[in-house]
Amino acid sequence: MFTTPIAINPKMITIAREARFLTQAQLAEQLGCLQGTLSKVENGTLSATENFIEQLARILKYPNSFFYQKEEPLPPAMFYYRKKSKATKVESKKMEALMNISRFNLEKLLTSIDIPERNYQLWDINTHGTPSECAKYIRDIWRVPKGRINNLTEITENNGIIIVYLKDLSPQIDGLSMPVRTGNPIIFINGSMSADRTKATLAHEIGHLLLHHGQAISPDRDVEKEAWEFAGELLLPENEIKPFIRRLSIERLAELKMQWKVSMQMILYRAEKLGTITNSQYRLLITQMNKYGYKVNEPQYFPKEIPTLISEVVESHLRDLNYTMAELSEILCLHESEIRDFYFNMEERPSLRIIR
Repeated sequence: MFTTPIAINPKMITIAREARFLTQAQLAEQLGCLQGTLSKVENGTLSATENFIEQLARILKYPNSFFYQKEEPLPPAMFYYRKKSKATKVESKKMEALMNISRFNLEKLLTSIDIPERNYQLWDINTHGTPSECAKYIRDIWRVPKGRINNLTEITENNGIIIVYLKDLSPQIDGLSMPVRTGNPIIFINGSMSADRTKATLAHEIGHLLLHHGQAISPDRDVEKEAWEFAGELLLPENEIKPFIRRLSIERLAELKMQWKVSMQMILYRAEKLGTITNSQYRLLITQMNKYGYKVNEPQYFPKEIPTLISEVVESHLRDLNYTMAELSEILCLHESEIRDFYFNMEERPSLRIIR
């Protein structure tokens, strides 16, 4: 099985395995080989035959070409997560793998399509100010009107940040942000989440992009706390929300949720941080929300924001550059069914500009 060298990229085997939520031991069992053998192949110390690649492609449901890509995955240190402490290593690895696959493909697709440029500068809190001041800065340069943000996803995409919803992720993982060689960062979000949780996660990840990516962060800084402070000011500006959150109840939180299009929990968190309620009042309301099951499934519903930029990039290749799905499949090293499932969203959106 392992005698004829083939010029594969061993790292792509690891990515494919992790994207399919398999451990090394589980994949080795399906391949009918020892885990040590698979480990050596993934580490590049043992070559694989064409037959072995065929087996991998069949089991992992990727084209053979997937394993020959020369892409270099980003290490976990390049990511910022919003995840719960219960998230397992395998669950985290799956999201990292899917993120890397999407990044590889976007970097290929964006060589021919012009999308909005990234419209922000990195924010150093030591020289520029607090995370809240950073949120005020971004509302200003993105020309966000006063009051609630009706569609944060649309505003974010219009300012050069790509948003991708990932399917079939653990509920323990909410989102992740990362840079791309093209200069347009990507925010990945668990596609199974509710509208309010999705919006909070997006705001949180925007905070990571501005405050933490590409910067030297001292170990004494709490990057999660900073990202939440940013998200709070972005979605619920202090000078606008403060008069409305002095006397809170479950009923009042539900009303404010629909007025501001954010979760009850975020409003409650914001009230405690701004000092309009005491910590005891905060804990009492959290207890009441838990009692009614609102910590997991809040009352009051508003529609989920849908990202459209990435699907428009794919559609532009088909519509404007005359690619076939088979040609896209060859370029992206994915089966056509996975391209449709991963990228397509047929929402109407103005056409993007082709790079000549």
